[in-house]
Amino acid sequence: MTNYEWAADRYDELKQARKQRSRSKQQRQTIADLLAAIEELLGNQPDIQSGHCVRCGRDFSAELHLYGTDCPSHDCPGYAARQLLVRAKAGAL
Repeated sequence: MTNYEWAADRYDELKQARKQRSRSKQQRQTIADLLAAIEELLGNQPDIQSGHCVRCGRDFSAELHLYGTDCPSHDCPGYAARQLLVRAKAGAL
């Protein structure tokens, strides 16, 4: 391998690495924006209001201890979004 070939290969490697860093930075920003949007959509009000979950519609009117709390159902979109936010804030994503 000549010096020219080696330099050309090295240049290509560095160019690919720069592109990958740029993509990674864009992806991190997109993830941060998505998490902020999820957090904003969830708001600060509890899921269960007037006996029903505002996210999945389940009826919790018979369970008075759940009034004013977040929905405990694992297939509720609000529950899934909160779990995702917890994992993201813990650094898992």
